[in-house]
Amino acid sequence: MTDPDPALRVAALELIPRPTAKAMYPVIVPALGDSNAAVAIAAAEALCADAKDDPVAVKSALGPTGAAQIKALAKRRPELARCTR
Repeated sequence: MTDPDPALRVAALELIPRPTAKAMYPVIVPALGDSNAAVAIAAAEALCADAKDDPVAVKSALGPTGAAQIKALAKRRPELARCTR
């Protein structure tokens, strides 16, 4: 997630297999704060895809900061709100 090209970061997040291994959460969660909105949204989508299967694990991985970032992103993409419910 450190490549300077946001398109590459988005592609990497989109290629994460589902269900996402919990070991990947620490890599994905910081991307929620990426300065590029597309990267942040791709990170949120990667995490939210798992929220319906294991909501406790996703909420735990998000922590308060990640949950706040998801809520902010949900203003633009309302379907992401399901991650923090």
